Amino acid sequence: YKRQAQGGGALRPVGGGHAMSGLILRPACEQDTARIMEIYNSNPAFLTAHLGRKSVDAAFLLQDHAAAENAGFLCCVLETDGGRIAGVMDYRPGRTAYLSLLMLDKAHQGQGLGTACCRLFEERMRREGCEAVRIDVVGGYDGCALGFWQAQGYRPKGETDLVWGAKRSRASILIKRLASAEPERRTPYGSV
Repeated sequence: YKRQAQGGGALRPVGGGHAMSGLILRPACEQDTARIMEIYNSNPAFLTAHLGRKSVDAAFLLQDHAAAENAGFLCCVLETDGGRIAGVMDYRPGRTAYLSLLMLDKAHQGQGLGTACCRLFEERMRREGCEAVRIDVVGGYDGCALGFWQAQGYRPKGETDLVWGAKRSRASILIKRLASAEPERRTPYGSV
């Protein structure tokens, strides 16, 4: 995690509005650890399928996110317009961005927040010149997100083995090609 909660890097909606117009995706910081732990632990089926355990603690999160950042991943939190952290996202930018995690608090699931976050993320990746987004989805458990990602336009491209902690899982590789967009340009007056 970043050491400070302040600073740039927040992803905000661009273009046409959706109901979640105040949605912000910003870098995670140490102060977010307790809330991130609550979000993880609100999803025990996900944790069991991916980690082989029903809950995580702060030490696990800090170690896991340090390893992710060392591997080039950006660890972020999703804030609603009220400033409440409702989810977490980890991704590695690139020509094909790799979205390794999008997890919402169980209380916020099924309300369109995941779709809004996905659109926000994809628009930002387009502006940065990304051509596609990849996500690996572990299936075979109640609450599996495979259907969600397919509804967002992600298509199966194969399978892979994922290792997270001490657990190895089989996952579907899903890819979504992004419509081309002009990369964001930086000027002395800000980004355009």
